[in-house]
Amino acid sequence: MEYCSVPLCTSSEKYSLLSFHSFPSDTELRAKWVINIHRENFPITSHSKVCGRHFLPHDFIEPCGLRRLKKGAVPFQPVSLYTVRCTFITSPTVP
Repeated sequence: MEYCSVPLCTSSEKYSLLSFHSFPSDTELRAKWVINIHRENFPITSHSKVCGRHFLPHDFIEPCGLRRLKKGAVPFQPVSLYTVRCTFITSPTVP
């Protein structure tokens, strides 16, 4: 069973037709992925995946019906109300 490694994402292959993508082996690109999904101290394994919801439509190619990422594609984590709320609450107040 595959699950998305992005915090607060509940995507899994069990109930979804989403694509799931392994972290790249290139160290610079992998570092960008980790930063963009906000998992700086995340131990990446061969089972670590990011679902297709965290990529833009132009990041994909679909040869022969298979959905693949273009070389150099980097995931993003959409801003959620949770992120905005946490940022607001933890920001210093102005007198």
